[in-house]
Amino acid sequence: MKRIYSGKDDATIKLKVLAKKKENTRRKLVVTSKKLKLKAKKLALTAEKKEDVRNRLVVTAEKKEDVRTKLVVIAKQLALVAKEKEVIRRKLVLTAEALRLKAENIKQVEAKEEAILASIDDGVVACDKNGRVSLFNKAAERLTGLSAKEAIGQHYSYSLKFVRESDEKKSDDLIGLAIARGVATKMASHT
Repeated sequence: MKRIYSGKDDATIKLKVLAKKKENTRRKLVVTSKKLKLKAKKLALTAEKKEDVRNRLVVTAEKKEDVRTKLVVIAKQLALVAKEKEVIRRKLVLTAEALRLKAENIKQVEAKEEAILASIDDGVVACDKNGRVSLFNKAAERLTGLSAKEAIGQHYSYSLKFVRESDEKKSDDLIGLAIARGVATKMASHT
């Protein structure tokens, strides 16, 4: 049996084909929609991660700014300390120069005193308040038989003995008396 197609059948077929195409397109759109939703979720996660990174970068930048501010304060403090140290250094240089000049002056005075002491024919001995010999000239060396090196720093009684010339008996300890009284004493003649 042969079938005769009418124009209606063609339209129905076309509609069925068109419906099938639309269904395929709808299915593709559903799949595409699901893919887009997944991509949207991924993008949202990526955006959240990026926002988290951005927030951490902001915090890091703030911390770096805090550190930079502290470093600026420290640098200013160090600059002040450096200026203070420079002032101290300059004062030390001036003090050192003044001390050098004083030392030079003391050496000149000592040289002059040594020249004077060396020219004196009498024995000259000087002691500190404890009786330790601090000066012993060449004449004192000749009279005692001790060198200045042996006598200086020792108690004066180590190098000096006071005796009367008349009877060679022990005389008064004039140095001890002078130290005790804090005034000069005189030797008797021929002592």
